[in-house]
Amino acid sequence: MENADRFLSIENDGAVGEAGTGKQFIVSATHERSRRKDHTFLKMNCAGGAAVSPAGEARKRADVLPDTLTRRRALLDGLFARAPEAIVLLDTDQRILQVNPEFTMLFGYAEGEACGSLLNELVVPKELWAEVEECTRRWSGGESLNIEAVRKRKDGTRVHVSIVSGRVSIVGSQICEYVMYRDITKRKRAEQRLWESEAYLAEAQRLSQTGSWAWSPAGSDIRYWSETCYGVLGFDPAGPLPRFEEFFQRIHPDDQAASRERFEQAIRDKVDFELDYQIVHPEKGIRDIHAIGHAVLDGSGNLVEFVGTVIDVTERKRAEQELRRSEVDLRTKNERLKLLLNVTNQITSNLELREVLRVVSSNIRDAMYCDAVFVSLVDSASGTPRLYVLDFPQSKGLIKEEMVYTISGAGKRVLKTLKPAVVDVSDPAAVPPEIYDKVVAEGLKSACLIPLVNRDRVCGGLTIARKTEIPFTPDDLEFLAQVSGQIAIGVENALAYHEISELKDKLAQEKLYLEEEIRSEINFENIIGNSPALKQVLELVETVAPSDSTVLLLGETGTGKELIARAIHDRSRRKDRTFVRLNCAAIPTGLLESELFGHEKGAFTGAITQKVGRMELADQGTLFLDEVGDIPIEVQPKLLRALQEREFERLGSTHTRRVNIRLVAATNRDLEKMIADREFRSDLYYRLHVFPIRIPPLRERKEDIPLLVSYFVQKFAKQMQKKIDSISPIIMRGLTAWDWPGNIRELENFLERAVIVTRGRSLEAPLGELRKTNTVAFPDIEQHNGEQVAGETTDSQNYKPSVAAEYERKQRDEIIRALTACRGFVGGAYGAAARLGVNRTTLLWRMKKYGIYAKQYGYPTRASSSSPHA
Repeated sequence: MENADRFLSIENDGAVGEAGTGKQFIVSATHERSRRKDHTFLKMNCAGGAAVSPAGEARKRADVLPDTLTRRRALLDGLFARAPEAIVLLDTDQRILQVNPEFTMLFGYAEGEACGSLLNELVVPKELWAEVEECTRRWSGGESLNIEAVRKRKDGTRVHVSIVSGRVSIVGSQICEYVMYRDITKRKRAEQRLWESEAYLAEAQRLSQTGSWAWSPAGSDIRYWSETCYGVLGFDPAGPLPRFEEFFQRIHPDDQAASRERFEQAIRDKVDFELDYQIVHPEKGIRDIHAIGHAVLDGSGNLVEFVGTVIDVTERKRAEQELRRSEVDLRTKNERLKLLLNVTNQITSNLELREVLRVVSSNIRDAMYCDAVFVSLVDSASGTPRLYVLDFPQSKGLIKEEMVYTISGAGKRVLKTLKPAVVDVSDPAAVPPEIYDKVVAEGLKSACLIPLVNRDRVCGGLTIARKTEIPFTPDDLEFLAQVSGQIAIGVENALAYHEISELKDKLAQEKLYLEEEIRSEINFENIIGNSPALKQVLELVETVAPSDSTVLLLGETGTGKELIARAIHDRSRRKDRTFVRLNCAAIPTGLLESELFGHEKGAFTGAITQKVGRMELADQGTLFLDEVGDIPIEVQPKLLRALQEREFERLGSTHTRRVNIRLVAATNRDLEKMIADREFRSDLYYRLHVFPIRIPPLRERKEDIPLLVSYFVQKFAKQMQKKIDSISPIIMRGLTAWDWPGNIRELENFLERAVIVTRGRSLEAPLGELRKTNTVAFPDIEQHNGEQVAGETTDSQNYKPSVAAEYERKQRDEIIRALTACRGFVGGAYGAAARLGVNRTTLLWRMKKYGIYAKQYGYPTRASSSSPHA
C-alpha cells in the first residue's frame, strides 16, 4: 500500500473488521507513510440504506465542502507537478510562490532557489527588461499574454520560449498570476534554417533569374509563382496570380504556336517538358526564356499538376552569340596568321616564282572565302600587266594565264595611291576592257585590288574576286595589304634569283667552253704523250666513258692504268660523284671481303665498329679495282653477284643493300691463263671483259719518252728547288733506247734519281746503271762530259711540246682562216663566230689570247694596200 499511487478509503458493512475497531485510523496511517503523504487523502463511506436525521444531513454537508476543496487542490497539485511546461505561480509583487519540476529542468533553478525571488530578475535578460515592462503593463490591464521571447538560464545561456500568462483565483487563497514556459529552441532553429534556405533560394533565383511555378492543366490555373517568376515574366508581384492565358499572351507571337503544341503534348503524354521561347517583357523588351516542367501524378497515374522553373537566359544567349562571334573572329585570325606563315615559308623555301604564287593564291582563296585569285606582274620594259597566275577552281576557262591587258580606271587609282580598293565587277569602268566580258561571263560580282609594292616600287597586282556581293571589310583590306607585302618580297626575290641564275648559267657555260678551249682535243690532264698507240687508247676512253659499261684495263705494271681509269670517270656522267680506288693485291686475303662490302660490329674478331665498304662508298660513282687478278677465288662469287644484281650484304648482316656503280677493273696478269689454271672464275671474267682496253708499254711508244722525260725532270727539279734547263741529246738518246721493263714507273724513279745527282743546270743521268741489262751501245759518257760544242745541248723546253700546244696552234690557224674567209667580220650571221660555231665574245677572247686582230684580215684600204700584213 505504501507504493500505491492513490489512497481511497471505502467503508461499508462488508469491510474487514468490526465497527469501532479503528479501520480508518489504520488507512490514514498507511497514507501518512506512503510517497503520497503530501497529497490528498479521500475517504468514502459506502454504507447505504441507513436513515439519516436532518441534523446529521446538515452536519454532513458542512463536512463535505472542505473535503471537496481538498480533493480539488490535490488534483491541481498533481497536474502542476506533471505538466510538460514550466509553470510559475506569482504573487501580486511578481515574486515566485511555486515552480514545478519542468521549470527547474528548463531554467536550472530548484524550487527552494526560485521561491521568493522576482521572476524578471531570475529569468529575464537585462537587455529585455524594457520589453518585460510592456508585458507587465498589459497584464496589469487584465490582458492575458501569449508571446515568444528569449529568456536566460541559471548558467547564463539563452533559451527561446513561448510564454502564456494569466490570472488565477482559488477560494481561500488568492494567486495573482501564473506563467507557463515552453522550450521552442529546436523549433526556432528549424525555422531559422528554413528561413535561411528560403532566403538562399530566393537570392539564387534572383541572381539566376530563375522563377518557380506550379500549374494545374485541369483548370488551366496557375497555383503558385515565386517572386522571381513575376519579375522574369513581367508581372506585378503585388498583384494576383495571373491566369494561364494572360501568361501565354506574353509569349512572342512567333513562338506561341510551337509553345502551345509543346504544352498540349506534355499534358497528353503526362511527361516532363523543356522549352525555349521568347516573351515580350513590358519593360525589358524581347527576352529569351528557358522553361522546365515536371509532371506530378497521383497514385492512379492521373496528372495532378506541373511544377517547374523559368529562367531568363537572354544574357546567356547574348554571351553565347558573342562567344560564337569571338570564336569566328579568332578562327579567322588564326587562319590568316597561318596564311601569313605559309606565305613566308613558301617565299623563303622556294624561289620558283610560278610555283610559289600558285600555292600562295590557293591559300589566300581558302582563307578569304573567295572564288578566284589573280596575280599579275608588270612587264619592266613595256609596263603592261600580264596575268601570271590564276587560281579559279570553278572557272569556265574563259580567263587564262598569260593574258595581257591594260590598266583600268580602278587599277590606275590603286597604282597611284598604293592602297587596296574594292570595285564592282559589273561596272565596265572598273574592269579592263580586254577581260570585262570574260569576267562577267564567269559570274564574278565583287573584287578587291591590292598592289604588290616593295620598296615603293610596284611589281604587280593581287586581285581577290567573289561570285557573291559579300563586301570586303576594312579588316580584310588591312590583312590583304600585309599579305601583298610578303608576296611582293617573294616576287622580287624570285625575279632576282631567276636573273642571277641565268647569269650564272651563262657564266658556267662560258667557263666550260673556255676550259674546253684550253684543253686539247684529247687532253687527258696528267696523261702525257702523242704516240699513235696512246692516241688509240685515249680514243677508246672517249668512246666508252659516256656509258656505264664495265671497262677492263690490261697492261703491264707501271703503264698508267689508274690514270686511264680516272680519265674514264672524269668523262662519264658520274664525274661529279665519288671515284673509289681499291688495290686488291695490297689487301690481305682475309680483309679483302670486308674492304669491298663492309662489315657490322662484331662480325669477326677485331670488328669493334661498323665499317662501310668501298662498294657502298662508290654508290652513284665509279669503283676502280686495281690488280683484279689477285682477288681470292672464294671472294669472286660474291663480287660477281654484286656486279650483276647490284646488291650485296655486309659481313655479319642479313640486310641487302643496293648500289649503282660503274666498275673499272685493271690487271697486269693473264686472266685467260688464270681461268685455265682455275685461279679465276670464267663468269667473273666475262662480266669484266665487256670493254677491254690494252694499255701499251712504254717500249711500244718510245716517241713519248722525250715528253715524259721533260715533264718528270721539271717536276722533280721544282720539288727539289733546282734549275735544270737542258738535257743533252746523248742522254735523251740513251733514255729513248732503253726498253723500260718497269714502264713509266721505272722511268719516273730513274729521273728522280737523276735530278738528285745533278749539280749543274744540265741533267746528269746515270745511264751506266742501265747498261747492265741493255744491249744497245750508248755513246761515251766521259767523252760527252769533256766536249763542249755549241749546239750540242738542247733546251729542255724544246722537248715539252704537248697535245695542248698543238691544239692551240691548230685553233689559232682555224680562227685566222675563218677571219680571212669572212673578210675580218667577227659577229653577225656571216661573221667568223657563226662560221666557227662559237659566241662572238668567246671568239674575241680567243683572238686576244692568240694576238689576232680582225682588221688584219679585212678588205685592204688605200693606205695599207701596199703592205697587207702591216
